[in-house]
Amino acid sequence: MQPYINAAAQPLPALVFYLAGALHASDLARQALTTGDVVADRYIASVIANHSAAHGLDNQTTATAIAPYTAYLTAPDLTAYLHTDPAELAARMRDKPDQTQSDRDLIADQRLLDRLCDHYDQIAATDPTAYHLHTDGRTPDKLTDHITALASAITKAA
Repeated sequence: MQPYINAAAQPLPALVFYLAGALHASDLARQALTTGDVVADRYIASVIANHSAAHGLDNQTTATAIAPYTAYLTAPDLTAYLHTDPAELAARMRDKPDQTQSDRDLIADQRLLDRLCDHYDQIAATDPTAYHLHTDGRTPDKLTDHITALASAITKAA
């Protein structure tokens, strides 16, 4: 449904679609927390940053629109924000074997990619769970090991 929503939906229905995904992910995380640790990928910060960048909105406008529902979300203990040199990011996206239309849109429009990165930076700057990790020169396995170790340390401390 994601390609259809991105291509055909107006901004508010698109936002509701992605918010629904975050709410569902929160339900799954809440349930999984009863038996152990949980890792959720691309949570509410992603909804805000992506929607705002794609529709030319500021993050606060999007956050305000979904504010009545955010209390329902399970709060993360850690949010890893991956930072990559813009040229390296564009090259990685071009080399992805499973490119989506969203990927192709970002590759084709450097201003959109810059705007998206800026929106994530704004969110990360005020996120108390933020951990900034620069990916340049690190393999995906090294990044995974680093984040896993960090999450494990947080879990042990809790």
